[in-house]
Amino acid sequence: MVLHEVVNLKRWYVTAAIAPALAAVYYLRSLLATYGRLPEQVPVHFGLDGQPNGWMSCKLWPVVSLVLMVVIEALLFTTQPGIRRVPTLMYWGVCGLLAGAFSEINYSAADGRAYSFRPMLLGVLGVLCGGILITLALAGWWRVPG
Repeated sequence: MVLHEVVNLKRWYVTAAIAPALAAVYYLRSLLATYGRLPEQVPVHFGLDGQPNGWMSCKLWPVVSLVLMVVIEALLFTTQPGIRRVPTLMYWGVCGLLAGAFSEINYSAADGRAYSFRPMLLGVLGVLCGGILITLALAGWWRVPG
């Protein structure tokens, strides 16, 4: 592998990190805004009607949710061969879905209301749009490796 291919590969991984980074920022913003207001038991699983049917300690929830986000995004990135070559809408969408779902858990628990799917969709749209715009802005900076 020649030097310009190595540099190009490093640039590719920088741009591939955009989706998880945007998802992490989106989620961490919600966690910081709600952590002091979370009840002792945070609802973490919901039925189709938006009502909780599974709970977790408020001290354990931030750790578990961050680990879940990292593991799922890493598994998706390493097991889907197309994602390593070209950033896909599916990868950005899953990152946004995780961030939106976990953020809504924070907000609904802190506000004492039913879970809503709207913020989850906002997370998907935010990460998708942000990832696409940033990648387009950097398009002249990298080429797809391989």
